[in-house]
Amino acid sequence: FATFLFSTKGIFIKLAYQYGVDSITLMTYRMLLSLPFYIVVFLWMIRKTSALTRTIKVQFIPVMGIGLLGYYLSSYFDLEGLNYISSQLERLLLFTYPTVVVILSWLVFGNRISRQVFGALILAYAGVFVLFYHDLGKQGDGVITGSLLVLTACFTFACYLLLSKTKIQQLGSLVFTCIAMFGASAMIFVHFSVVHDIQDLSIPMPVFWISLWLAIGCTVIPSFLMSAGIARVGPEQASIVGGSGPVLTAL
Repeated sequence: FATFLFSTKGIFIKLAYQYGVDSITLMTYRMLLSLPFYIVVFLWMIRKTSALTRTIKVQFIPVMGIGLLGYYLSSYFDLEGLNYISSQLERLLLFTYPTVVVILSWLVFGNRISRQVFGALILAYAGVFVLFYHDLGKQGDGVITGSLLVLTACFTFACYLLLSKTKIQQLGSLVFTCIAMFGASAMIFVHFSVVHDIQDLSIPMPVFWISLWLAIGCTVIPSFLMSAGIARVGPEQASIVGGSGPVLTAL
């Protein structure tokens, strides 16, 4: 379900770009509108599970750093890439992150790559090549730039998945997600303040409604679902399930 909601993100971002808004402004609105939800859930969890207070103090900064990887860097490169490529190709490239997760799991944790997983990865890259070649013929060299940006987003999100598992086990998926989003939000607000003035937050009303969907439907709900999924099946399986994303985006 997280994959289904995440898969609508590229479509709504492309709609917002038609109004001339840039990626960092869209990210800022996305976080401004979603942050209150994370604050409420975090405070509720602190009150409910006071035994976690000491663990939270120790893990707060590391988890903020992990959130910066998954929801600031990955989101920024992804949104920048969408300036150059179609939402279908963006989603297909982004959902090759299972390859990165599997390879990093093998290199870092020594997890074995089975023949079934190896075959699935080959099939995934065959699909990537077909759509990449199609878009390259229609849109030219910008497809290469956009694809490289989205592949960078893919790598940073894979790192987020791998680093998150042990932290989720220590803190629980709800607390982990909230702290990760605090880290991402802080960096996005700093980025916006460096490249924009406060009056640049003035946006057309349709962009506001798109941002509201990006905040709730493409961020808050799927981020909690994704963390809960990783806690139950691990990052490798969670990333492979995410391979259905390109199909959902195309539909």
